[in-house]
Amino acid sequence: MRNAWEGILMSIDAVSDAIKLDRLIKKWDVQVMATSDVLVPDVKPDVEEIIGVDCKLIIDDGEVANGRILIEGRVLTRVLYATAQEDRPVAGMDAVIEFSHYFDATDVDEDVTVRARGYVEHTDCDVINSRKLQLKHVINLSLSIGKEESINAVTSIELDDVMCKNSGIRARHMVGEGSSETIVREDINLGEDVVVRDILYSDVTVTNLGMQLSDNKVLVEGTLSVDLIYLEDTEGVKYDSYSTELGFTHYVDVDGVQAYMFPEVECVVEEVSADPKDSGTVNIEAVLNVRVKVYEEEEKTLIVDAYSLSRNIRGNQGSFAVLSEAFRSNTQLSLRDTVELSRDAKHILLVRGQAQAGEYEFSGNRLYIDGLLLVRVYYITESGLACDMAEMPFRHVVDSDELKDDDKLDVRFNVSHIAYTLNGNAVDIRYTVDCNLKVYRENRFIYLLSVEESDEETLPEPASITVYVVGKGETLWDVAKRYRTTIEKIKGINELEEEILNEGDKLLILKEIKP
Repeated sequence: MRNAWEGILMSIDAVSDAIKLDRLIKKWDVQVMATSDVLVPDVKPDVEEIIGVDCKLIIDDGEVANGRILIEGRVLTRVLYATAQEDRPVAGMDAVIEFSHYFDATDVDEDVTVRARGYVEHTDCDVINSRKLQLKHVINLSLSIGKEESINAVTSIELDDVMCKNSGIRARHMVGEGSSETIVREDINLGEDVVVRDILYSDVTVTNLGMQLSDNKVLVEGTLSVDLIYLEDTEGVKYDSYSTELGFTHYVDVDGVQAYMFPEVECVVEEVSADPKDSGTVNIEAVLNVRVKVYEEEEKTLIVDAYSLSRNIRGNQGSFAVLSEAFRSNTQLSLRDTVELSRDAKHILLVRGQAQAGEYEFSGNRLYIDGLLLVRVYYITESGLACDMAEMPFRHVVDSDELKDDDKLDVRFNVSHIAYTLNGNAVDIRYTVDCNLKVYRENRFIYLLSVEESDEETLPEPASITVYVVGKGETLWDVAKRYRTTIEKIKGINELEEEILNEGDKLLILKEIKP
């Protein structure tokens, strides 16, 4: 039997929508070396012995060119060392080690976005002579490659008896980015009776970042934690330390930003100076580079497949694969450990801690992430100032049914609080680690590019009852489409409460002839 409409192809109205999304193409971790000789500044005394080294990593740029990825950055290094001067037995100096590293990227398009972050895992500082040092940094980098794409997907079909199979997608894309510098200046009073001979160590870290979005602007607020070690200008040698917090507020212009969007902010301390003034006052100046990326996230419904109960239509499918965010958690760990000092300690000046993420493993519904706290303890001994470094391992456990063994992780550990107590020759350390976890998973999305009339005859034979045996992997959608009926009718005839089918199940199918 032939249908009256057969042979006459009619147009089908379908509504398409452009969906913007940021594809995360690849993530991986690498380790690089940065080595450089540095000269002691003319105003600083000769080096006798290295006491301690502290450093921070700044990533400046990442790009793809000529089949290679270039990462450029700097290591800000603070060196505390012993001198031969009686009135100035310890001095401090800053050094900036620039580095660049190429990675093979022959399989990567040049219009991608490269992002990198990392930390200095280990530093060696060797004395070449009294005016020259050699610094060797082991740097761990986490790299990611992304690309902004746009697809045109069918979101609705203007046909009365069309059956559509839908799939939801959370599309996230960057609206804009911006960066600008701000300078935070503050006079800190160490005490009326304090006269500073020399600042030996000064450091500023950013904590408690907060963000507010308005039209075309992002307000960034935060706290600067300031730590100083200094030599007092008194008879004999007297070291002391001082810690305080300073607040800052800064606007960054980003075109297209609106209040409902999602910002990501990185605040990099580019430079720190601490200059003694009169009456126990030290002027602190910190140069901050505030970098902002703003994203928009939209829930979209894509039509994966479609058929009509009365007409032969054909959907042209497209597909794309993305590494999309599947899970995130933000938790805090309150931990404690003990550091045994190498020398007899009279007084603790400063304890600094940096948390690093290490290996991880899945076991059942649990994810185990190993972490390491690198601790530097600056303290006073009978013979002067000393610094010990220790490694304190810890483990972060995440419970979730949403995790899978082949997920890719983005783990960030940050020390938000540290406190200490000297107990004999040991330091009891209590610290809080902020654990920020993002889990990425590869998902393949299928969608309709277009819908058109088909001249292929696929209508069923005259009405009858058929017993259909379900094949491997088949769904109710597959069966309903094959027999040009609806899922609800199949469920009703077979008294099914759910849509789950198993291979070998038998279904009664009522075929119908459409007029």
